[in-house]
Amino acid sequence: MIGIVLITHGCIGKSMLEVATRLVELQKGYVQVVSSCSYDQPELLCRVEEAFKSMRDCNGFLVLTDLFGATPTNVTQSFRRLYPLAVITGLNMPMLLKALTYHKQHVSLDELAQRVYDASKACIVLEEGNK
Repeated sequence: MIGIVLITHGCIGKSMLEVATRLVELQKGYVQVVSSCSYDQPELLCRVEEAFKSMRDCNGFLVLTDLFGATPTNVTQSFRRLYPLAVITGLNMPMLLKALTYHKQHVSLDELAQRVYDASKACIVLEEGNK
């Protein structure tokens, strides 16, 4: 199974996970949330590593972050050599729902990451008003 780690600013990840689990059954022990705002960078690195270690039975990790170029995404670079990771930024609800739905299936980390990435883009829609 592939573990999912949400690394976000503030309580964004926790709040999104609370909403998502009302729609999709969560398999305990395979999803971790780490907030970046309440920790300095060394503490955040420790928290992220604890999240990975707590899911030691996983074949890899899909990391979802909220903002490209910000601390939550940047800290993932420290773990690329230690763990099989796929990182997707721009966390949105369709992305999280797809990750929670597919991470239980027998798909590779790369395939899961592609499915989640595609779903997140496909659900961004601009509805134009009447002109």
